[in-house]
Amino acid sequence: MNERDLHGLLTDLHHKLQHPAPPVDGATKSVLDQLSADIHPIIEGGPGGPIAGGKAAGLRERLNAAMAAVEVSHPELAGAIERVADTLAFYNL
Repeated sequence: MNERDLHGLLTDLHHKLQHPAPPVDGATKSVLDQLSADIHPIIEGGPGGPIAGGKAAGLRERLNAAMAAVEVSHPELAGAIERVADTLAFYNL
């Protein structure tokens, strides 16, 4: 997977975080909104942007926390989060 593919995964995840189906409760919404805010500048930077520059420090940990918050109630969203976290781990980002 290259940076363009990673950027595509992040863009897809960002959209899913903004529009979870079914809707989430207030506490989970806060977690997802924060993760969405963390991802936004990365996808705005495009491939080769902040991820490549190491500016996404701690993103994997935040992804894992969000995944734990939705894994039972929103398995599709949890899967999308997990794919991004796994990809970041693979590239040691």
